[in-house]
Amino acid sequence: MIGDWMGSQYDVGGRRWDMHLFLDHDGRYVRVIRHQPDYERRDTGRWSHNEGENLLLLEYDSPDEFEKSSEGWRVLTVNGCEDSNVLLVLRAAILASRNLPIVFYRVHCNGRAYGTNWQQRLAEEQAEAEQGGK
Repeated sequence: MIGDWMGSQYDVGGRRWDMHLFLDHDGRYVRVIRHQPDYERRDTGRWSHNEGENLLLLEYDSPDEFEKSSEGWRVLTVNGCEDSNVLLVLRAAILASRNLPIVFYRVHCNGRAYGTNWQQRLAEEQAEAEQGGK
């Protein structure tokens, strides 16, 4: 799940809300939510993934405008794409009559690709693998 993800959702009025979510190796996240023409909200905090419950938890650094300090998202899959590493499907872990999932796609921006310092991490892993094979 580590890396940059972008997705959109539509509210009951048909208005689109765009989301950019960055999940980093160190358990930190940055999320930007935009709605045209001029709404933008940015939040940061810690993220964790409970694989047993398929739950992604975002814990905010500071409460949002509704005084919430965290939110949960169910991690769903798309048949045939489970291992593709380019799609992330999330549904808010809430009870609501219209709770459609958001399909996120992986993007490469700010040189992060698969988290901060991903090239250095990859080189270190490859060096370790080569040393282990000798």
